[in-house]
Amino acid sequence: MRVIDLRKSIEKRLAQILETQNSIRAAHPLIADLLSQIIDEVPISSEISVRVIDINEIRYSVFYQCGPNISETAIAVSQANWTFYLWRDEGWVLDDDYYEPEEIAKVICTLPILCAEPKNVKQLVEAIESGVWAFKPEYFPKFGGVPPEDLEEVLSWDSEKVLVGTKHSNMEILSRESWQELSSRENGWFKKTE
Repeated sequence: MRVIDLRKSIEKRLAQILETQNSIRAAHPLIADLLSQIIDEVPISSEISVRVIDINEIRYSVFYQCGPNISETAIAVSQANWTFYLWRDEGWVLDDDYYEPEEIAKVICTLPILCAEPKNVKQLVEAIESGVWAFKPEYFPKFGGVPPEDLEEVLSWDSEKVLVGTKHSNMEILSRESWQELSSRENGWFKKTE
């Protein structure tokens, strides 16, 4: 499933949950199950946390004034450096800025994994560095172009660049020409020592 299709599906189902559930306790497991499907569909996604917190943890940092009917708990939805807080007052409230189920669902579906589908090697590295995508090379997309001759330590490629490395800390983007020169040189070294 493409990420944009997944986002639309989750947004619709999330709005339905908010329209039909009137408590944190009832909505939390449904929202957690729904958002866990992102990991099932996009296994390269970094963890998405959906947890219940005490409302006092966000008082004065997310909201200042509250109505007499505010819930005692809130749902915190987090991925990488993004966190949304959802609670009940007269109805559902997201980050003290959004109050309609469709609007809330649309904002929550701006989680980075649902909006940041890389189109090339550089964007892939940015998604990994930002914590949106996990370092799972087996799921890294290939963005086009002919595969490099030497695929040893190649994590991904596009028509101009290759991403090489063996772990997160040594990833490097190289031009195809640079990679070809390096791999030819290294292959020459191995032949000399044999």
